[in-house]
Amino acid sequence: MASKILIVMNFKMVLVANRLALFVVFFWFGLLKVIGVSPATGLVTDLAHVTLPFFEADKFTVLFGIFECLVGLMWLWPNLTKIVFWLTVFHLIVNFCQLFFCQKLHGINFLHQVWWVNILLKIK
Repeated sequence: MASKILIVMNFKMVLVANRLALFVVFFWFGLLKVIGVSPATGLVTDLAHVTLPFFEADKFTVLFGIFECLVGLMWLWPNLTKIVFWLTVFHLIVNFCQLFFCQKLHGINFLHQVWWVNILLKIK
């Protein structure tokens, strides 16, 4: 009986630690974008130029940073988990788009860098 209580307590602590870790990561990198010192600013502005040419890249970077800060803050409230989970999925998709939309800007072809794609292309 005592071991079950310890397992439940440990599981609750893991959930709290996960929420705190997600908060720190999202809020920190969002804050870096907002104040303009993020090392990823170039990547974000490149993605903004390619996908949103009608929108100023500097404003997009700040808004994306604010979005990241809000997502980080939302991870602290357990009753917002469903909403913030889907916002995190959206954030990951937007970040992953960099690999496809900005290949020419960075001089790489993502699909040829992945070893299993090369194997599949050779099979055909």
